[in-house]
Amino acid sequence: MRPEGKIYIQKQLKMIEAERAEEMRRQFDEMKELSGYEREKRGRALCKMKCRRAGRNATGASLMRFMKIESNTSIVETEIKVGDRVIISQGNVLDKRNASAIVDQVRRFDLTLAFEGRPKRFSNHLPLRLDLSANEVTYQRMKDAVESLRKPQNEGILKIVTGTRVMEKMGEPVEIHQPKLNKSQQDAVKRAMESQRFFLIQGPPGTGKSRTAVACMEEAIKHGERILMTADSNAAVDHLLDMALKHGVAGIRVGNPIRVHPHLIKETLDYKLMHHPWRTEIEPLRNQMVDLQEEQASLQRPNPRWTRGMSNEEIKAMAKTNRGSRGVSADQIQSMAKWLDVQEKIEPIFQLIKTVEANILQEVLGKAQVIFTTNSTAGAAILSKEQFDLWIQDEATQSAEAASLIPLRKAKRWILIGDQKQLPPTILSQEAKQLGMDQSLFDRLINQLKKNKARLDIQYRMNEELMALCNTRYYEGSLRAGEKNRAWRMDDLSHVKNWPREWTRVFFSVKGEEESRKGGTSFQNKKEAEAVESLVKGLLKMGVKAEEIGVIAPYLDQVKLLKRLIKEPKLEIHSVDAFQGREKEVILVSTVRSNNQGNLGFLTDERRLNVTITRAKRAFLMIGNPDTLRNHSAYVHLMSRLTQGQF
Repeated sequence: MRPEGKIYIQKQLKMIEAERAEEMRRQFDEMKELSGYEREKRGRALCKMKCRRAGRNATGASLMRFMKIESNTSIVETEIKVGDRVIISQGNVLDKRNASAIVDQVRRFDLTLAFEGRPKRFSNHLPLRLDLSANEVTYQRMKDAVESLRKPQNEGILKIVTGTRVMEKMGEPVEIHQPKLNKSQQDAVKRAMESQRFFLIQGPPGTGKSRTAVACMEEAIKHGERILMTADSNAAVDHLLDMALKHGVAGIRVGNPIRVHPHLIKETLDYKLMHHPWRTEIEPLRNQMVDLQEEQASLQRPNPRWTRGMSNEEIKAMAKTNRGSRGVSADQIQSMAKWLDVQEKIEPIFQLIKTVEANILQEVLGKAQVIFTTNSTAGAAILSKEQFDLWIQDEATQSAEAASLIPLRKAKRWILIGDQKQLPPTILSQEAKQLGMDQSLFDRLINQLKKNKARLDIQYRMNEELMALCNTRYYEGSLRAGEKNRAWRMDDLSHVKNWPREWTRVFFSVKGEEESRKGGTSFQNKKEAEAVESLVKGLLKMGVKAEEIGVIAPYLDQVKLLKRLIKEPKLEIHSVDAFQGREKEVILVSTVRSNNQGNLGFLTDERRLNVTITRAKRAFLMIGNPDTLRNHSAYVHLMSRLTQGQF
């Protein structure tokens, strides 16, 4: 292995571990500083719980079902989801001896946990508390993906990702048939299909990145290729699948159904496995196994405390003579022997169930030409043997490089679609950021490529005036507005009355005072929040619908303050991260920062500013302190293009 390859692997592993450690530290600090009730309000804990045994799952893991002590109390508000690891405590939540388990199922009134090994016995006299723990599955999959680059068969991949061999060879010209795409989309799809190893498509806001991804998939299907479609989030994967279905392309959605949009459930692997015709062979076997497990639960399991060194054969022999031994009573010996007899009946049934399920899985996946899943789940054991001709990654710039390596290894060719001028991967660790973990594989490769890349240039989201706010600074003036949206205005909407003609892109000067909690890193600005509230009331009076308005604030404390002030259920108030990929007729922005030092914090991240601006379709209204904002060139550029507004 070349030195640069070793350095790359070591750096990636260091970043992954730094990020994992930071997430674990934050979790520990929160559990230490907040009460269980406070964590429960944030969705990261469940208090006053009770439990009971729930048998075993198909892999033999012991299950326990947890529900509120108070009957019929819903747990739907929790952030705890299937696949998450939780810590179970009675008393000291920070006790290292506390049990942990994986969430197997979440329902309205209870959740089921799967334990590795025998579950801990819990006291019936104390309430249980469940705390969301850092999920290390994705970190381990990223580490496995990076470590796999040491293998000789992955030498070519390592050379590409380290930049020592950038393959920009194109194959034979291909003809595509995508008449509904615009010229830049058609060109991108054609060149992507002609590429021999990889191709990058940059899609600025509103240019149809996902539609282009699906078009690439359609063309690959025509050539008989097997395709892996991924994105970093479940929502983005669902969006891809939804769009594919609308264009008549079926595929299988791999991932836990709880994290899949309800209208796509029938497309999930779990649903197809559950409704496979061979499934009828399993149900009688499973019922038989459950009956045996219930019988076994009343018997003494042979464990070191009771066997005292006796083998299974010795236990059975002693039971036949109805004798005790080594301080173990004859009744205990009899119970353990019966437990072993039942286990001998369970094991062949369990193995038969596993064999039939494996055959069903192989049959279902083997027929699938397209698989849709998240980057992380592409590394799941269930897909370990699956290989693909083409991997297409949507929202590629939101994926950490190590996360992109998980699906990348499974395909011969890659098409990455994203926009390095929009939000980067979300990284918690400052050390990991300094090492470059917030730079995606797409972002790094696009700067190295000369030929194997394309940019989409017609946007269908916003009017020309709003497009101009981002076009020259971030896209070299290459963007054009679609015919339909070019001249959009708020007063085109029949229900909107008395909209000021100059209110397409407006800046409202508000010199409030930023505030932060002691030791905190978040900020709020009460005067700005009140100004936003006033503007929202004005918009509603003009007839703008609450669901047509989006309010964006960069800090969580300001988001919370705004939600307390503005009681409109259909009006969305979020950080810019939650609005990525979204759009509203009118966007209101509270910039929050207001200080004499000109300190803007992460407002200086122009990718976040670009996403903030480009969520608006017809009107963009920004509130802030001009004296503070003018300390960064991006805001000088932006404010010079905004009309000065008056309340």
